[in-house]
Amino acid sequence: MSNQSHKTFFREKFLYRIKKFLFADHQIFVSHLGICSALGVTNKLENAWIMTLGLCFIASMSVGCVSLLRKHIPDSMRLVLQMVIICTFCLLTEQILKAFLYEKYKRLSIYINLIVTNCILLGRCESYAMYHPPLSSMWDGLRAGIQYGSTLLIVAFIRELFGNGSVLNHPILPETWYATITHPSRIQNIGALLHPAGAFFVLATVMMFANRDS
Repeated sequence: MSNQSHKTFFREKFLYRIKKFLFADHQIFVSHLGICSALGVTNKLENAWIMTLGLCFIASMSVGCVSLLRKHIPDSMRLVLQMVIICTFCLLTEQILKAFLYEKYKRLSIYINLIVTNCILLGRCESYAMYHPPLSSMWDGLRAGIQYGSTLLIVAFIRELFGNGSVLNHPILPETWYATITHPSRIQNIGALLHPAGAFFVLATVMMFANRDS
């Protein structure tokens, strides 16, 4: 096999692994789970970044702890204890956010608290962590967090770019390009994308393209 063939093979293998990591069993794209916060925190990319980091931390640590304690959790109490463990890390994340980013805490705290009952996270605890060792479970939780967070970032990027004409609060186009009373034919932001209905539309479009091969 030539060097060029080797490079092509490894590049395709790498891209396949990335695609599998990000999209295989994606709970939003495949099962349509966890959509509520995907719509609530994606009006700005900055909010989506913070939510993604918090979710990855909560998911990996919670799933890892459930796995660590799996042999000591009685079947009749497993769901309650899983929620207690998730709640502990949600409260920790909330307090860290409150201490260092208070303005973001006021906007995102309600969604961080909702992670306690996030069906994706509870599903990883129940279906994976209860049957696998801690390190493997932490990786599975981190993967679920990255998958979910990537969706938040994609939706937030589209909504902020076309809804506000900015990315991370930085304007992309000069103000002279926008429509005015004297030049109504120039470009305009799609303000509807910043509303809940716009979030549904963007998320549905992303899901359509993600599932186009299935």
